[in-house]
Amino acid sequence: MALLSAQEFADKWAQRTSAAATDYVTGAERTDKDPTALAIVAIPRMRQNVLQAIDSGKVAAGLRRAGKSGWLAGITGKGQQNFSSSVSAAATKEKVAAAAGPLLSYIAAGLSRLASMPNVTNADRDARQLFWSNYMRGYVKPGG
Repeated sequence: MALLSAQEFADKWAQRTSAAATDYVTGAERTDKDPTALAIVAIPRMRQNVLQAIDSGKVAAGLRRAGKSGWLAGITGKGQQNFSSSVSAAATKEKVAAAAGPLLSYIAAGLSRLASMPNVTNADRDARQLFWSNYMRGYVKPGG
């Protein structure tokens, strides 16, 4: 029996794997383990392996293999579609709104302080720019 070509193998894999999307979700819903808790426990090992990959040169070698053309191919291929669908998702919009509320309140408070600062000379404008830069650097998102 002749083996599949690499392209035939990839085509068959893509067709069969995409057809299993429902099974993937069902399997995830059935698990009795908490993957987030397991990931947290694995952080020290992950850190060790990432640092080892950096120190050994594997990370740099992988980046060199991809290069700018590989980076652009990822963006123009699936990256654009994933970006668009993620931005459009209702859950993403809810997260953005939840994060934006406190940030916008912080900005509003800073703008009211900025409005009270003199704005006549170049030194005044420099002081306002420095105030704003330092003010925004001081923002700490709630819970983080």
